[in-house]
Amino acid sequence: MKKLRKKLMWAGIAILAVFALVYSKTDVTLAGNESTRFAVVQAVGEQSVFHIENTAFKTVDRVVRDGHIYSDKPLPIGWTLGMLYKIPHRIFGLNFTENYYLSVYLVNLFFSGLINILLFVWMFRMFCRIPCGNLYLKFFLALG
Repeated sequence: MKKLRKKLMWAGIAILAVFALVYSKTDVTLAGNESTRFAVVQAVGEQSVFHIENTAFKTVDRVVRDGHIYSDKPLPIGWTLGMLYKIPHRIFGLNFTENYYLSVYLVNLFFSGLINILLFVWMFRMFCRIPCGNLYLKFFLALG
């Protein structure tokens, strides 16, 4: 039973990884939420600032304060992604100006893909703690 549980967990991780690789977006839509958050990611990751006037992402969701333009969205998500994006930016020289589509793809891949995999593992383990029920049902519930 434990071997099957482990195989199902790794199968779920593989399925979600493939979906993340295939379905991660390479472009930012004109939606304010998305472009504003990516502007914060670029500002924090490439420029180490919070003001977004010198970014590749234009948005109407903004606040002007002390002569700088800032995002009006809560900063924890943008700041966290920006700090994670800073690693490939510093090591490989990746930036949104020269490598726009690749940068957007990698941010979407690592954030949404990794979060989905972590949620699946957590939910599958939580479902497996329940003694009754079919293991395959628990797998598909966690995968969903």
